[in-house]
Amino acid sequence: MKPAGYTVLPAIYDRWQATYGKDYSTLIFPRLLRTFRRFGIPASRLLDVACGTGSLALLLRPYGWRIRGVDGSAGMVRRAREKCRPFRPAISIGHQDMRNLRVRSRVNVCTCMFDSINHLTTQRDLHLTFRGIAQALNPGGWVIFDVNNEACYRTLWNGTQTLEHRDFSLRLENRYLPDRKIARSLVTVCWKTRSRRREEKEVVVERCFTRPELGKALALNGFQILDSDDYNFSEVPAMGALKTWWVARKDR
Repeated sequence: MKPAGYTVLPAIYDRWQATYGKDYSTLIFPRLLRTFRRFGIPASRLLDVACGTGSLALLLRPYGWRIRGVDGSAGMVRRAREKCRPFRPAISIGHQDMRNLRVRSRVNVCTCMFDSINHLTTQRDLHLTFRGIAQALNPGGWVIFDVNNEACYRTLWNGTQTLEHRDFSLRLENRYLPDRKIARSLVTVCWKTRSRRREEKEVVVERCFTRPELGKALALNGFQILDSDDYNFSEVPAMGALKTWWVARKDR
C-alpha cells in the first residue's frame, strides 16, 4: 500500500476551508442530519473514516453521538486531536489507514466524507476499505459517504487555482485524465511568515469511481444500497451536482 498523503495540507487545511465562507463539513451537515431522519437512524456510536481535522465530529457531538475519528495522515490526526481534546471521551481520534481499519467496539454508523473514498486509486483498495467498514459495523449498521463524480473532475480538476492568505499562498495545479479516471493535483504552499519562508509541495491523486464500481464493491461486502444521489454541495446553484451521496446498510 502507498503511504497516506497530506503531509503539507494539514497545517493550512482549516484556514484554507475558511476562505470559502463555510468549511465542507458545515455545508454538508444539514444533508447528513436529513439522512439520519429519513432512515430513522438514532444517535449512537459513529466511526468517521478519514476524519480530517475533526470538523464533522465536532458538529455531531451536540446531537448525542459518540464519535471515533480515524485518519491516515499524521498531520490531520494531530490537528483533529488539538481541536477535539476538550470533548473527550465523546470524541476520540486515532491514526489509521482506511484500507486497514481496526476497531475495538463495533459502531452503528460509519461516515466517510469530502471525497475521501476517491483517494483510493485501485479496486483492491476500495474493496479493503468497504470490508473494514463492514467489519466495524454492527449488523444492520449504516455507511454514509460521498464521492466526487465525473462532472466534478471535469469541472474543478483542470487548470490552476491560487489562494492568497495572510500567512501563506496556496497553488493547486490540477489535471484530470478521463480515459484513466485519474485526477492529480500538485499542491504548493508558500509560507509568508517570518518563521516560515519556505515552499512545500505534495501531490494528491484521486480516482473517479463509477456507480457500478462502487455498487459492486458495496454488494460484495454485504451492503444493501439505499441511496445514490448526485447533489450540489455548495451554496451556489450554478456549481451543479458535482458530488454523489451514498447510503448503504449492512446485512443483518
